[in-house]
Amino acid sequence: MLYDIFLKPYESYSLLFIILEAIAAVFGIMSVWYARRNSILVYPTGIISTAMYVYILFVGGVYGDAVINIYYTAMSVYGWYTWAHMRCGEEKMPITLLGKKTWAFTVGFTAGNFCLFYFILEYLRANGLGRTSVLGHSMGGKVAMLLACEYPQAVTRLIVADIAPKTYPVHHAHIIEALTETEKAVPSSRGAADEIMSGYIPDPTVRGFLLKSLYRREDGTYAFRFDVKNIGGNLPALGQALPHNCSYNNPALFVRGALSRYILPEDFSGIKAHFPQASLVTIEGAGHWLHAEKKDEFFAVTTRFLLGT
Repeated sequence: MLYDIFLKPYESYSLLFIILEAIAAVFGIMSVWYARRNSILVYPTGIISTAMYVYILFVGGVYGDAVINIYYTAMSVYGWYTWAHMRCGEEKMPITLLGKKTWAFTVGFTAGNFCLFYFILEYLRANGLGRTSVLGHSMGGKVAMLLACEYPQAVTRLIVADIAPKTYPVHHAHIIEALTETEKAVPSSRGAADEIMSGYIPDPTVRGFLLKSLYRREDGTYAFRFDVKNIGGNLPALGQALPHNCSYNNPALFVRGALSRYILPEDFSGIKAHFPQASLVTIEGAGHWLHAEKKDEFFAVTTRFLLGT
């Protein structure tokens, strides 16, 4: 199992790529070591490592991780410049060892994630689920579409509920405002949070859906589990269209609500451009929340598609 996780992916790699990744890893370790010593060499070694990973990841088609490493490279260049031009007498931020509590959390968190990863792989293998069907609604549908495009070998069938691969203008500002004001008020109960949100969101169904992510903190107050500030600041990015070269050639089902305007008749040509095997089903009497408003119809439509009947 450990061989499958750590070494098997390299069976298809060329010797050049294996050597490049080994060099990038060594420079990454050196960068961490220099950081511990508060040495300016943390930057050039880090830049070499992340720049090499940018190339490796782009060639491998892992574009999301490649972009992250572009960011790391740029910030390392900025950090190097800032450190090199530090004025005399300016205080440096020292690198210190973790305390016992932080060490315990870090080790526990890492081990927990590894165990979860291991058991998921074992479950998929034991149940023959190397490839799976994926379903996503609204923004989850955008995620499902991108997943299918980037990793088609892992997705046998795709179901997208009431969202198209096009760009959507920002239209959830009132929801973000409701969430922001609710967090600012630091509510002491779910009822208090619901009352604040009702001033912005009149539909109790939508409020109830959002309030599912409310949790109680140790001091008795409530907050949302998701990052309201970052979501609000990145709304335009969340509404962007799929990349023009994104495509998925396996069976795909797009389900829309007849009362919703998220998927319009003119959108189907764009859907077919990305998903040549896509079919479109409309559920009468349903709006955007079709899986909740017409759950039996939604279940029947998606089940037929998954069974291929």
